[in-house]
Amino acid sequence: ASFFDDGQPFFLHNVDVLSDIDLNRMYRYHLESGALATLAVQTRPTGRYFLFDENDRLCGWESTSEGKKVLTQTPAGKARRLAFNGIHVIAPEIFSKMSEAGVFSINQTYLRLAGAGEKILAFPMDEYYWRDIGRLEKLEAIRREARNLFI
Repeated sequence: ASFFDDGQPFFLHNVDVLSDIDLNRMYRYHLESGALATLAVQTRPTGRYFLFDENDRLCGWESTSEGKKVLTQTPAGKARRLAFNGIHVIAPEIFSKMSEAGVFSINQTYLRLAGAGEKILAFPMDEYYWRDIGRLEKLEAIRREARNLFI
């Protein structure tokens, strides 16, 4: 936390994703919204989803593979499933609001904080390229895709 004590929001970007997301646009959106955290999300199939309400506020989580659904707050309107893409903009104030210790998933922190009324927002990125390259076969598929683009 002390590394991020300049008061400026920062990016957390998973190393196993490849994207052409407009990071400047996402950062501006975060600043203008006043969110504690802004999460890049997409409409795509996955086994786990964050649930966002009609105001793009995080309101829950769903695992379709396990048949589990958790609402952390009542959504404004209908909640929709969006897949989290591992790219976040986070306000450094989050550290003083974290109670988790040891190794933990930031997703649980987001859900807890959203349930407490904190503003955790979606940044829809359906218009951008995004790929998970966290396994060797996925990385090889991206390499083949890139080679085909330049042939």
